[in-house]
Amino acid sequence: MPYLYLAIAVLFIASASVLGGFYNKRTKPCKDASSLYTLIATITAFLFWAVLFLIERRVNVKVLWYSLMFGGCYAIINVSLINSLKHGSVGLTSLFLQLSLIGTTVWGFFFWNTPFTLFVLVGLVLVVLSVWLCLYEGKRANNDKKITLKWIIFVALTFFSNAGCAIVQKTQQMAFNGEYGNFFMFGATGISVIVCLVLYLRSDRGGDLAVLKKNAVLPICAGVFNGLQNLLVIILASSILSPSLIYPVLCVGGLIITTLSSFLVFKEKMKWWQWLGVLVGTCACGILSI
Repeated sequence: MPYLYLAIAVLFIASASVLGGFYNKRTKPCKDASSLYTLIATITAFLFWAVLFLIERRVNVKVLWYSLMFGGCYAIINVSLINSLKHGSVGLTSLFLQLSLIGTTVWGFFFWNTPFTLFVLVGLVLVVLSVWLCLYEGKRANNDKKITLKWIIFVALTFFSNAGCAIVQKTQQMAFNGEYGNFFMFGATGISVIVCLVLYLRSDRGGDLAVLKKNAVLPICAGVFNGLQNLLVIILASSILSPSLIYPVLCVGGLIITTLSSFLVFKEKMKWWQWLGVLVGTCACGILSI
């Protein structure tokens, strides 16, 4: 059963980039539609966890410290991901999103007593090579999409905040023996809603009603799928599966799906070495799971 949960979680984790890409494509003429997407997706996730928490109604005040850390990272990733997809390639953005889960593997070496092996060293070297290949532009044609500073900033925030979410979530589950997961996520998403609401109120909100009527289903689905993804990760974190297996598999599976979506659905073009970088990144995740 844990392996089935892992496979389903892969689909949900890939949906973040795909749904965000569709939303940006459909709202391209709008000046600042990303803040609306972030707010709706976060509120949806909060309502999802509110229902689960009210069903269980188990509280531990000490969990709120973990909720605060996760909520901050969760707000950052929601804002940075949709903006990364807006200013750059869906394929490359999703690569960095999935590679960020390797952060849990690295963290495990120092705090979870995960053994550091030759395979791990090779895998980390390949991750660095993958990043370099994907960021290297070479000689661009006139119609090639340039890698901008804005995209680099947003994708870096996405990388580190997503890694932070995974690390905090796993640490909380280890500290409380897999308990209070619903209360933890209820508090975390509540904090994230507050942050996203403040950012939304400070944005240009012109035309939001029209955007909402045509595209509300996308951020709502993103919020639900994110909630289901985190629920499955909480379940997996307390399962027999090792973190060194769970997070690389999430990374590889999500990367394969989003890369195919980038090529087949969004018709994005990448240089041959960038495709090689994606392949190297996929191999790195596989090696790190050994």
